[in-house]
Amino acid sequence: MVELRKAQTRLNHFLWTTEICYGHVLARASSDFADPATQVNLAFGHVRSAAWFPNTQGREKFSETTGRFLDQTRKNTADLYRHVLVGYYAYCEEYLEQRALQLRVGNAWGPFVRSLSGSALRTAPTPLPLHTVLCADLCRLVRNLIVHEPYEPLPVAVDERVKKWQAKLLKDAISSSWPASERDSHEAVQQVIGQVKNHLKQARDEGKELPPELFYLLFTFTNLDQLACQIEEALLARGERLTTWVKRALAKVRRHDLVILDTPTTGTSENCDA
Repeated sequence: MVELRKAQTRLNHFLWTTEICYGHVLARASSDFADPATQVNLAFGHVRSAAWFPNTQGREKFSETTGRFLDQTRKNTADLYRHVLVGYYAYCEEYLEQRALQLRVGNAWGPFVRSLSGSALRTAPTPLPLHTVLCADLCRLVRNLIVHEPYEPLPVAVDERVKKWQAKLLKDAISSSWPASERDSHEAVQQVIGQVKNHLKQARDEGKELPPELFYLLFTFTNLDQLACQIEEALLARGERLTTWVKRALAKVRRHDLVILDTPTTGTSENCDA
């Protein structure tokens, strides 16, 4: 869990520093790149970059105009969100390999409602909740869409594709002995796809054009981190002495025997180490 949090921090830093760099360049476009026909190697000749190194044919690896460069930079942000989402999912799979491989049902980590349905997790004193697993599964399906159908747009509403996901997850949950109902799968869909729809509307109302990839990335961070934390709550023995800690909002911690309050000198913190 600690290593997973470190990976998430690295990806967060990569995400936001890269996005800020894109924003900085685009904000200065009108003043720094007034002529879109200028070759980018002339406009950025002072920048140290492997883009200027010749390839095996002796040509620069990136030879475009500033107009094409800026157009591509505008498109990069959505792709950045997609790549970070896929990267974080890979780290989560590694976490599952290290932490719960012996408990896995089946030969793969998906659908999670099947692979994480073993009694050690599902019926533990502090069990892994079905809602958490369903939300993680929806993030898994979005990841699969990005990886296997990269030109397909991500869902921005509960369309026919999402309804098929919902029905399949409910069927898998019931067949894996979860006490699942249609309400469970509906609530998970509303928390993931429904919230993407709500956030996109809010962004438009505020005059912002944001891609759905941003919100799927943020919800993947949230839902897969929740999955990992609640796996820990299910598996950690009572009274087990730990030497490493992760920070988590106190309201989200169910095992209060694992809590060390992070209390500042004044007031009360909402965070704890667990």
